Amino acid sequence: MVFHREHYGRSVAYEKFSDTLYASNDGPESCSDNHSKATSELQRYKLAAATLGLLCLLQLSLIISLALSASSNKSLIEGEKNELKTLNSGLNARNKNLTTEREQLRRNLSDFVSQHNYLTKERDELKKTNLGFLSNLKNLTAEREMLLRTIKGTEADNKYVTEQRDELRKELKNLTLEFSFLTEERDELKEINLGIEANLKNLTDVGETLIRTINVTDAINKNLTEERDELRKDLNNLASHLSSLTNERNELKKLNSDIEASLKNLSEESEKLIQTIQNIESDHKNVTGERDDLVRELNVFTSQLASMTKERDDLKKINSDIEANSNTLREDKDELNRKLNDLESKQNALTEERDTLRTTKSYIEAMSRTISQERDELKAKINTLNQPGWVLFEGSAYYVSSGKKTWQESRNYCQSKGADLMIINSRSKQVYGNKFQKYMWIGLTDGETDGTWKWVDGSLVTTSYWTVGEPNGKTLENCGNIKTYTTENSWNDELCSHSLNWICELKLI
Repeated sequence: MVFHREHYGRSVAYEKFSDTLYASNDGPESCSDNHSKATSELQRYKLAAATLGLLCLLQLSLIISLALSASSNKSLIEGEKNELKTLNSGLNARNKNLTTEREQLRRNLSDFVSQHNYLTKERDELKKTNLGFLSNLKNLTAEREMLLRTIKGTEADNKYVTEQRDELRKELKNLTLEFSFLTEERDELKEINLGIEANLKNLTDVGETLIRTINVTDAINKNLTEERDELRKDLNNLASHLSSLTNERNELKKLNSDIEASLKNLSEESEKLIQTIQNIESDHKNVTGERDDLVRELNVFTSQLASMTKERDDLKKINSDIEANSNTLREDKDELNRKLNDLESKQNALTEERDTLRTTKSYIEAMSRTISQERDELKAKINTLNQPGWVLFEGSAYYVSSGKKTWQESRNYCQSKGADLMIINSRSKQVYGNKFQKYMWIGLTDGETDGTWKWVDGSLVTTSYWTVGEPNGKTLENCGNIKTYTTENSWNDELCSHSLNWICELKLI
């Protein structure tokens, strides 16, 4: 544009100078001056022709310089445009990757939040269950201690009654009082059973509480579903935003195509200018018109150059915005990563706490089962002791039958009472067994391996009280009994199918 103005100013100056030369001979003519006038006109014509030649050369140089400047500007603009396109495509790809990564992190965050809520709920449920088990364990422990105290008291009382019976068999009044005491203990056990039923009712209430907790969990899941739907809407909005960015990119491509077409037109116009310069040398009359055309075309090119510069600035601004958006997305990604790490640490802590609670729960359940089993055994033993015929001796209760059965039938009867056939592993128990003065089965057999005598609990016989010449049944007689009870060594082996009396032993300690 600067070159164009200088060229136009010089053309105007030369035209004024030429007019001045032509206007310098406006005075009156004389016949004597005709020759000098013709000479003067010839000189003015030569001067005008020389001036016109110089103007043409100057204009040609200006057009060439303008063409070179336009070509260099075109190369620079093309380079900047290509760089901006490359940078724009890279930023778009990076923006798309960051958006995808952000969505993935949001999904991971949602999954971790859901898992965190589930672990928290499970931890609370385990805490509630553990509290229930601890309460139940405490009740069962107290009940077991009460039963043990009851057994100890019953053992002491029965020992006292046995001694009184041995000393004063006719003291029926004391036995009646003892029976009344046992009846009171039975009533206490009934009350304990009522307490157990109440505990069962409490457990039922806990089950209803768990059902209500499940309903609350369903509501939480519903809220999480709504939040997931909102995230999907956000994803759709981002997709529409991406679509708009794609459309804008297409528009930019279209605009770039237009610019390329304009540049192509400029190239063609430059060729036309060169041809016009060549025509200037042959026809001076067309120079002025072509100059005006060139001026107009130069103005168009200048406006196109300004438009391309503005477009370049717009592209730079768009790239700046994309870089700012990328930085924002990167910050969001870092924040989501920090939240993800926090949630992972919380999840690990909750997982450890859940495992600890599960271990505690398993331990409490095992203790509860053990205590319940002990309680049931103690109740069975107490029920057995309340039946007639059972007597206490050295921490165990014994029952001598009045009827007769085979060895296996006798053992089955004892086991139905929570007891087994008597095991004699001390001299005091041997003397006590002989005291009943009955031909009866005891818990002794070599049924597994002939000649290897064992007690019914699987232990080997270490101290034996066989009658002289016993055992002598070899493979036929595989069951032991007390036969010659008048002597200390009273054991005898017998066919297991024989029917005899038997003695049961119920261990209380």
